[in-house]
Amino acid sequence: QQQHAYQGGGAWNPQPAPPQQPGNQGQWMNGLANIQGREVNQDQYDAMSRKKNEYQRALEDQIRDKAERKEREKRDKMQREVREERESAAYNPWGKGGGGAPMRDD
Repeated sequence: QQQHAYQGGGAWNPQPAPPQQPGNQGQWMNGLANIQGREVNQDQYDAMSRKKNEYQRALEDQIRDKAERKEREKRDKMQREVREERESAAYNPWGKGGGGAPMRDD
């Protein structure tokens, strides 16, 4: 993403965003903490990272569980529909034959 810097005279000149350097996230967190008026040591940063990773794993587990539950419900619904279709095809609304008065031959 590019950031734009205002250069006098009414002209907007696009300036590229400063490159982010991997591996110095701990330094960035300490810098952010110092701006906010508190110190963050490496142990606190590691604890925050662990907590973040645990939360992310928990969310992924919930997503997976929800997908499995949805698939199971879909399969159960399909089986129920097949069973109901089979039962309705075998249903005879008049019941068994042979009831009522006997037929007479004249």
